[in-house]
Amino acid sequence: MMYQMRSAILLTLALAMVFATPAYVLERQRGTIPSQRGASTFSSIGNKLVLYGGFDECFDLSACEHTFYDETWIFKTTNNKWTRSTATTLPPARAFHPAASYDATDSAVIYGGVIYNAAFTAFQVYGDFWQYFIDDDVWVERTAFNAGPGPRVGASLAIKGHEMFFFGGLDNFFVSHNDFWKYNFISNLWTQLYADVPDGTSGRPDSRYLAKFERSGDTIYLYAGNVNPSQLGVQRADFWEYSISGNSLTEVAVPSSIRSRVHGAAAATHKGFVSALGDVNDDINECKANEISGGQNAVNETHVFKRTDGWHPFVTVADAPKLKRVAYATLDDTLWIWGGFDFICAETKVYDPVTSLPLWNLNMYSLDLDDLGL
Repeated sequence: MMYQMRSAILLTLALAMVFATPAYVLERQRGTIPSQRGASTFSSIGNKLVLYGGFDECFDLSACEHTFYDETWIFKTTNNKWTRSTATTLPPARAFHPAASYDATDSAVIYGGVIYNAAFTAFQVYGDFWQYFIDDDVWVERTAFNAGPGPRVGASLAIKGHEMFFFGGLDNFFVSHNDFWKYNFISNLWTQLYADVPDGTSGRPDSRYLAKFERSGDTIYLYAGNVNPSQLGVQRADFWEYSISGNSLTEVAVPSSIRSRVHGAAAATHKGFVSALGDVNDDINECKANEISGGQNAVNETHVFKRTDGWHPFVTVADAPKLKRVAYATLDDTLWIWGGFDFICAETKVYDPVTSLPLWNLNMYSLDLDDLGL
């Protein structure tokens, strides 16, 4: 009898795990929470998340200006407590910089990024490369022995072992790229794996910046992104697998129901990839802010790609916030998301200084990737 009861309980627990409903957990935060910002980055180190940079964006170029941050914050996931780094040497303030976790050295890496004014008449793209050692609370600027990609905003980074993989980004001449690079931390050398090619070249992703670039094992997933500032609102929707060992690219078809996007969160596991939240191009329904960067249309969509059976569009995830320009990172099969914003505007969808405003996010959300089948 006891055996049967135990078997029934184990079966119930197993079924609960299989049919668990995915849901965002609103985490209780302790300590001083960073101020509102978007386009900052998370990197996971051990049981901690390192937040760097970002900006408090002005949405009315006639009334305000952007504020960029050079702050480093640490969020400890075991007690949900924020602390601010006291490092004395910091990378210059910036936003839209890629970041990656360098697990072999318990450090985080950022590359490039940008600062610009609300009128978009001043625009500086960085080409520097920094490493943050969390145990020593020290930032160190790295200088390679040879030339690498140069200044880029919204490039993509992923690290495996002692090698960092780099894709695309926008340069200081407003040109988007689709080149691939590899940097070796031991030799301190860059190697170009693929040179820039014209958009439409068979077997190669088109140029872009702010793409998702998530690694699991030997595979890096490349997804979505922006095309070019001269084509605001034009976004990519394609999806690629890059084999690190084979140095090869394979395009995977994306259902037409999944709209192109940028500024969301993403994660990869050995089972697949997830795209969450972000901003999609929608000329009819997006909010028209009085700024250069175009419309605001944050969404709460979740799309899952499984290696076993492909894409699962519009997966229902309870309590999903509508957010764009978030900081995000994966730690122990959990996707963590902080920052960013939603946007409210007038019924006419045209900017109104009274009724149009950003809804800044100071919440921390977590999402169990196991519940998504990943």
